[in-house]
Amino acid sequence: MHVTMRARRAAATLGAIAAVAGLPAAAHAAPAPNAVRVADEILDPAARGNVTFENTANVASYQQDGLFTHRGYQYVAWYRADRRAVISRRKLPHGTWQSIELDQLLYSDDSHNTIAMAVTPSDGRIHIAYPTHANALFYARSVPGIANDPQQADWSSRSFERTRTVVPGAADAPRTLTYPQFELVRGRMLLTYRDGSSNNGRQVLLRYDDNEAGTWTFLGRFTGSTGTYTSPFGTSSTRYGYLHGFTANPVTGDLEIAFSWREQSSAWCSPSGLGNHDIGYARSPDGGMTWLNNDGLQIGATGTPDQITVGDPHVVVPVSINRGLINQETQAVDRGGRLHVMTSMFDDADLAKLGGCHTQTYPQRRQYARPYHHWRDADGTWHTTELPFYNNSSGRSKLLFDKHDTAYVVLPDARIAAATAAGEWRDWRIVFAAADVDNVSELIYDRQRLRQKGVLSVAYQETSATPNAPSAFRVADFRIKPGRDDRPKATEPQPEPAPYEGSAITYPLASASSSQPGYPPDLAFDGSAASFWVSGGSAAGQGPTPERPETLTVEYGKPVDIGHVTVAPRVNYGPRAFAIEARVGGAWQRLAEVQQANAAATHAVAPTRADALRLVITAAYDTVSPPRNVQVAEVTVE
Repeated sequence: MHVTMRARRAAATLGAIAAVAGLPAAAHAAPAPNAVRVADEILDPAARGNVTFENTANVASYQQDGLFTHRGYQYVAWYRADRRAVISRRKLPHGTWQSIELDQLLYSDDSHNTIAMAVTPSDGRIHIAYPTHANALFYARSVPGIANDPQQADWSSRSFERTRTVVPGAADAPRTLTYPQFELVRGRMLLTYRDGSSNNGRQVLLRYDDNEAGTWTFLGRFTGSTGTYTSPFGTSSTRYGYLHGFTANPVTGDLEIAFSWREQSSAWCSPSGLGNHDIGYARSPDGGMTWLNNDGLQIGATGTPDQITVGDPHVVVPVSINRGLINQETQAVDRGGRLHVMTSMFDDADLAKLGGCHTQTYPQRRQYARPYHHWRDADGTWHTTELPFYNNSSGRSKLLFDKHDTAYVVLPDARIAAATAAGEWRDWRIVFAAADVDNVSELIYDRQRLRQKGVLSVAYQETSATPNAPSAFRVADFRIKPGRDDRPKATEPQPEPAPYEGSAITYPLASASSSQPGYPPDLAFDGSAASFWVSGGSAAGQGPTPERPETLTVEYGKPVDIGHVTVAPRVNYGPRAFAIEARVGGAWQRLAEVQQANAAATHAVAPTRADALRLVITAAYDTVSPPRNVQVAEVTVE
């Protein structure tokens, strides 16, 4: 089935048929599509294998990027069986994988928590986002230069800074991290992620400052959750716009997104089905600040009340809410600057087999989900083709292009399909399928390597005979040239990861006598009064006393001038009595003894030049007596 749609006209339904006008440029030179397996290596024979939402925390289609190439080296990350995060690299095309353990542990066994990475070319840092599915933010980065000069870099955990609970410089950004995606747009690195939940979420945007400090700027939100949507089954008042991708167009420079809305379950046919609908489109010509629809009309402005919402004119492919449409599938841009999107859903006949109502997400999608290809031509017309086979999985696919604009789709059951630009991407056929590949649900790919070198690289995790047991994490390579047989999968693993041996020291460096999980001392020096450090006590009487004080310390890495110290507590739980001390020449000097009210206060001290400051807390406020702990939101000096 092939469909053509124009968003500025009344859009046709998925059942309509129309002809596609115009042959894509440079299509005639493409060889026949092919995919020959040339390698399939085991990077970890026992990666974390707990399955939720039919995936593990190591592979999910919305990772951008979990596997990527930069300056002749390929990088990938995953979690080991003991929850430890690992990053690995190899020199292309045939180098041995070099793996190192990092300081981060998997937040929870939730398959939404897949690792996202990127390199900022301006300083050669590798950036790592550890999502937590609407929980705490965790972000890490390497020292400068490690990716721009990989042969000379020290490839060890000491080349990566400690994981932080705030993005440096962006203390005002939302602190819950879901679906992080990095993208280099017009030479500037952007980071987007979800703030909120699946039916009440907003997309946020940060931009890297390209400065020596390696800071980011929070630009604001660009999608909203408000508005009323009415389906044949009910009404929803909030939602989230799931991105199918977050992609810089290499021809126009625009940032482009396709997205689908997830409504409240009150608008679903069945609360145990899926409540996604429609494919929307927007592009930003100015690095994510202004958002235009398919016809060039502004529908959003980042950081303002004008956010992209369900009521804006944005739908380019109408899809009803009862189609089993999966969120966050995949998108890519071809050499002609045309955006392509893959989705998967039920067609009319298969929906009828379900009695007209989608009631079970995973088993019904596994049985009846079909892949659909949508693409936008130069004049804004959208074309849709239903591929001639099922997904054979509840999962999602990945889409990418070679230098001839042949489209390759990595299906969730590990088959690879392809279609040519000369055939207007309607001549889909399977070019790889192997009985020896048994992956959990989805695969991820290297976006750069196919177009640059003609090699399609994918990462996947094998299934385990025992539910939730550790299993092999692998990377496979495919040549797209015909003429050879598939090579067998490797049976011996690559070298073990080097154990974690500490992180790169960065300043300011916070520490405390004790802290609670999720409330480290860094939060008292992150520039935000909304976050706070909590000492270790949890029962009455475990708070600070003169005999058992709690200390909160910050090291600056160099001498700084101190004349005033401001202490902002978490009101009702902050410090009541404490000493302010400074480290001068390696020795601690007491600057003041303080009795502070239950509010933020600034304390004048004798002018001092010191390389560290600490609070020695001997009494605290609490709603329980005696206090359980002490909590400090922010400490600053001037």
